[in-house]
Amino acid sequence: VQGRFGYGKDYPAFSSTVGVAVGGPLLQGHTLYVAYIGPTPGWGGFKVLWDGQEILTEMDAQFSSQDGLMSGKLFSVEPTDYHKYARDTIGTWGETLPSYYFTLPGMNLYVLAGADTCNVVIEMKKLSGGQDGICGNFNCDVADDGYDALALRGLATPLTGTTLFSSGPAQPEIQTKMRKGAVTLQDCSHELKVKAAESCQAMDEDKEDSCIFDICAAGTVDVAKGEVTTDLVSQGVDQDMAAKEEMMMH
Repeated sequence: VQGRFGYGKDYPAFSSTVGVAVGGPLLQGHTLYVAYIGPTPGWGGFKVLWDGQEILTEMDAQFSSQDGLMSGKLFSVEPTDYHKYARDTIGTWGETLPSYYFTLPGMNLYVLAGADTCNVVIEMKKLSGGQDGICGNFNCDVADDGYDALALRGLATPLTGTTLFSSGPAQPEIQTKMRKGAVTLQDCSHELKVKAAESCQAMDEDKEDSCIFDICAAGTVDVAKGEVTTDLVSQGVDQDMAAKEEMMMH
């Protein structure tokens, strides 16, 4: 599984996920490619390819490979049905949102299509031989999943040459160019940090700092609405789950 990252409209100085591709032995040599290419905002700007053939070009479309290894669909769904943080930063504009869902050998893949970026949820079992990468190493220790830990394991360097994304359109140049915004909190103006703190104060304390940084990276407080809404939805999901668990106990 490989991810593609780039700069988007809302986060012009901080990379976001813009695509995901799956291939290798898992798919017996087949390749699934999902990426935002543009220029149309939203799901209309995404390309989905199976072995280089474009699929899922219309809403409510479905596809199944001839060998039964992959099935996929494009539909409108509540993102938090797949993960409580599936709406993070981009999923704030409707009750249900355009999404892709793929069933693969030993893996389920959910992709929320944003304006020019995406959120990806991978559901799979822990591999007996071990696994590692930007999604973590599945050892239940979040302390070694950060960028510095990945760099020590040689996993923080971007891939070059032929990748799983080579089966589809090349990455748009605009995704490779950093634009306005702060790269670190130290680069953020005092005025913007004050506005960011005010905009993010409704969030849980452990997420407030990330919200402030995202505003500084985007150069605008406009992204705060999405972050706060996502956090409130997540809190609601947690409360619903706790209530259901309590009812089951009684």
